Amino acid sequence: MFRPKITTFIGMNFIEKKLTTVIGMFLLFISLPLSAIDRPKAFIITGEQSGEDLARWFVQTTKLDESHNLFIVASKALAEELGINHLDGFESLAGVTILHGVGSLLKELIAQRSTYNRLIQTIIDAKPERLILIDRPWVNVRLARAIKKAAPSISITYAAPPELWFWGCWYIDTILKNYCDELIVLCPHEQAWYAQRGLTTKWLGYPYAQEFEKFLTQEPISTNELALLPGSRLPEVQKSLPLMCEAIKQSKVCDQIKIIVVQAASIPREVIDQIIAQHGLTDKIRIVSHDDKERLSRCFYALTKPGTITLHLALLGVPHAVVFKTSWVNSVILNYIIKPKAFGLPNLLSPTSVCDEFIQETAHVSTLAAHLDEVFLSFKEKGEAYKLRQQKINLFRNAFLKQERT
Repeated sequence: MFRPKITTFIGMNFIEKKLTTVIGMFLLFISLPLSAIDRPKAFIITGEQSGEDLARWFVQTTKLDESHNLFIVASKALAEELGINHLDGFESLAGVTILHGVGSLLKELIAQRSTYNRLIQTIIDAKPERLILIDRPWVNVRLARAIKKAAPSISITYAAPPELWFWGCWYIDTILKNYCDELIVLCPHEQAWYAQRGLTTKWLGYPYAQEFEKFLTQEPISTNELALLPGSRLPEVQKSLPLMCEAIKQSKVCDQIKIIVVQAASIPREVIDQIIAQHGLTDKIRIVSHDDKERLSRCFYALTKPGTITLHLALLGVPHAVVFKTSWVNSVILNYIIKPKAFGLPNLLSPTSVCDEFIQETAHVSTLAAHLDEVFLSFKEKGEAYKLRQQKINLFRNAFLKQERT
């Protein structure tokens, strides 16, 4: 009985691989201007709001201005802004992360199998001089391995690689040492961390440092607004925002505070509106854009999902709590894989606790409600507990931004 040849990526058969090659070559060809039929200078792979912000910074900082020979997997809007050729058909790779659950991650990886393989084949066929991977570890880590094995001559740069001091050291030997030619880190302390483990890295400065400098001289917080930051991916918004809304409803200070929800560009407005309405808070909550840092900086407190946004809140001088909850099974697997000592970046970057955290069992409606009561009353009465929170945030951001200046 004839059996098709099976490739190394999730059972892709021989015929499917050939079709993928043809489709990839066709899509690449039709996206090329006549002046770029020769070997491309570089492919840039990124996605989602945070990744695209980093890609913008990287292109501008490294002066990658030969736009006729650069290609990017990202939104069309970013490609047009940067004057870079856009590669169509790969937007779905933005995807989820393990923080959304192992089941969701596996489902997404399987659903994106053909798109992922088509991207690999497109890069191999184009033979770019350089592959620039930015953020997105669940796509880019696998991509680095696949491309370097298939086309060793392609130089691979990974900018904003997985924070290994959070994710664990196993990535170093299995991926970064073997498949990446250049690593560019975002925080200065990462250079020493990697050096201790035998890797040389570059630090080009923190991408958003200048943007946050102006907030150092801002007047003390005087508004009674609470900010909710449920995330930039649909699964995390659907999990975290209902928990935050219900905690507000049950808090004793609900009628005394104003509330804003920070909407990421990737999240449809109707998704947030529906969750707010389900909790009877339509008249209580206002939705603001993710780039409205002025308003966010004036909030007395914030509830946020884990991630880069926790660092940005600290640099804005906003005391906050990190809220994260997943299933018991996902929690066990997550702790087995990465064993995080903390979920907020300020806590990971500082020897002492900077922000509050409510993870798993402590991420409960009644616990969060009581916490909000305590924080607001201390803020309102100018109590020592709130002053201490402000002091820890200010010490952290001054130290962080000082590193940037030196």
